[in-house]
Amino acid sequence: MSTPTHEKLQLDPGTVKRRRTSVNCKCLLVSGGIFAGLLAVLGIAKIAVNISREIRSPHAFMYENRTIAEVQGAGEMAKVVRPLVDERQKFDVRAKVWSTVNGDGGLKEVWDGVLFKGVTLQDKHVHTKVGLSVPLEGFKKDILENYDLRAYLTIIPHEPSLLDYMDSFETWKPTLVTKQNISPLAPGEVRTTVNEALDSFGISIPLIDFHPIKSTCGGTKATQTSDNETESGESTEEETFHLGKSDVETTKGRKVLKAHPYVVTRTDFRVAKMTKLYNLKEYERHQELLRKEMTTNGCLLAQKLNMTAPQRDERNCYRTFSSRANCETLIRLLIPTEKSGEKKPEAAYAPFIDVTPRNWGPLDLVPIPVDREHCAHAESSSAEGVTVEEQKYLNVTWNVAYSASSPAKLFIADTVGRFNSGYNTTDTEFQKARMQQIVEQRHRLHGQKFSPYGRRGRNRVLHTVGGIANFIHINLSLLYWYTRSSTVGISIIGASIQAGIPIVDFTGGILASKAFESDTSLPAMLITVIVKVYRHLAVTFVVLKAILRVDFLDSFPFLAMMPASHLERASLRLEIRGQTKFVLGILIASFSLYLASPLRKYPLIAHVGPAPDIPDTNTALYSNFQEYALLPLELSAFAFQLLLNCRAKTFAGQYKLAAWLGLIEFVCNISVWLPGIRGEDHVRPAFTVGDLVIGGVTLGWAVQAWLYPRVEQDVGEDKDMN
Repeated sequence: MSTPTHEKLQLDPGTVKRRRTSVNCKCLLVSGGIFAGLLAVLGIAKIAVNISREIRSPHAFMYENRTIAEVQGAGEMAKVVRPLVDERQKFDVRAKVWSTVNGDGGLKEVWDGVLFKGVTLQDKHVHTKVGLSVPLEGFKKDILENYDLRAYLTIIPHEPSLLDYMDSFETWKPTLVTKQNISPLAPGEVRTTVNEALDSFGISIPLIDFHPIKSTCGGTKATQTSDNETESGESTEEETFHLGKSDVETTKGRKVLKAHPYVVTRTDFRVAKMTKLYNLKEYERHQELLRKEMTTNGCLLAQKLNMTAPQRDERNCYRTFSSRANCETLIRLLIPTEKSGEKKPEAAYAPFIDVTPRNWGPLDLVPIPVDREHCAHAESSSAEGVTVEEQKYLNVTWNVAYSASSPAKLFIADTVGRFNSGYNTTDTEFQKARMQQIVEQRHRLHGQKFSPYGRRGRNRVLHTVGGIANFIHINLSLLYWYTRSSTVGISIIGASIQAGIPIVDFTGGILASKAFESDTSLPAMLITVIVKVYRHLAVTFVVLKAILRVDFLDSFPFLAMMPASHLERASLRLEIRGQTKFVLGILIASFSLYLASPLRKYPLIAHVGPAPDIPDTNTALYSNFQEYALLPLELSAFAFQLLLNCRAKTFAGQYKLAAWLGLIEFVCNISVWLPGIRGEDHVRPAFTVGDLVIGGVTLGWAVQAWLYPRVEQDVGEDKDMN
């Protein structure tokens, strides 16, 4: 009798083989990508080097590539142009402040003196404060100009200096350009040739800027409209000035509440750190070019704005070191020789001095207390014989900083300053303090320090490092989940929460950002949507692909969900078996932390600056939902993964590099609460218990990444989970 045969039971049928990229294809793609990347990097590097060379040495064609000792030894000092102020020459920075006091352009001296004594081209971040008492008489007229309060700045070399041997001087200014009245003569004052030479490279800067202001009329209306206002209240002339980079701004054609005069209380004075020798012929050729070509000297705008005038206003000339060099003033010298005493001709170039354009923030602007609305209640009080004492002077503190700057820093200063647009001076105190902090960080790029106690440079470096770490961390997370073909070591509960949160976060974020409102431009809307999709929906897609074990097919339906392998089922059992209490405990603890606002928001380090603004309805709804639902769920998801890592003694959930980058990002962010590192802040949130908990979770990721071996992205059946 034959023994019956039975097929062997397959308790574990195994898994369908998941398609993997072939080694040859992968090597080809990687090699091609590396080669293309190297070519792109080399091309970009070459362009960057050329641009950097032009910025650092914008006038290399004029350089005399010899030292002064070599030129003196050859007896050719008459063929070069030396600096009037070298690195060892001390000088004073002198200033005069003038104010318009009546409609016919009359000026009154507000302040006259030395701002900085005995500074050199080696000094930087030198600060001083000057008290100004600004007369208000000239600011009651309808049409104002930002030069109605102006400052004249120049430098005076200490003796002995090359000015002691000055014979004459030559300037770049063509006859068609009107020299601005930078330093009016005092009664009985006589100007010497040296004074004229110093004035030739001195600068006059406006100390008035126009910004919005809130109405002071209360419930009454203005009794009259200024004659200079257009129906729309906007000035096409002002916009032309702005687009043309002119220094002149007026209130002509602008509403009084849109263009109120503010005193600028911050100035960043800079001297170009240039001590190279110039070739005399090349120098004279470039100076002649400045006289003849309006495009080169920056006065093309002055020509356009004054087409009918015989003269061009110098204030409308766009002035930069890259275009002017040190060719604004050439000083002819007669220097006696040491042996015979015979005077031989030599030449020196004046230093290029400038101020950083628009280097002030909203907290550096002080409104001038004059009534430009002509309020009805003021008129009625005057008619009734009620005497209202008017303020005649405005006392402000003028903060001035001095630095000697390289050509590269001057270029960056010009670039950064031109990006500063007008500020909303009617905004809340919190927003103004926040904007002030942003401006200070932005200007630290070219070396400006708003305060000797500030640490904006460190602030910018830490902010940049944190931002780079965050960017890499986000992309590593997307790459991790996209390339993961196994759920071994992955918390399915935590990953499911991570996949669901971004969908809600995307919807709420779009509503809160007001991207689809009528006043939002199409480019702004598209950028907002793209960023939100990248930051939120992309995460949902890649996480779902990993935990659902989605594989791509060559034919319809092109997608398939692969069955779980033995190790994947074992990993899931390890997560959920006997862990109900832990799961519920983590959820309860997370929601308790966020629902108990006083506990979570308890400040361990106090808030600095004005209180944050109250958000609008849409933003408040989204913020509350995120705070009381999404954030506790996200915290729970991280905790679930950390718990599974601890039980399995493996590391999964993200790359180890991503965990360490997350710690770097957190350290950079918490440095805001360390005054020794970040310095003084205008506004700073409190460091709370909630921040401490987030820091603990981030530290937990980093510690596990250090202790545990990682789970491979593709765990086959022949590999052990441990």
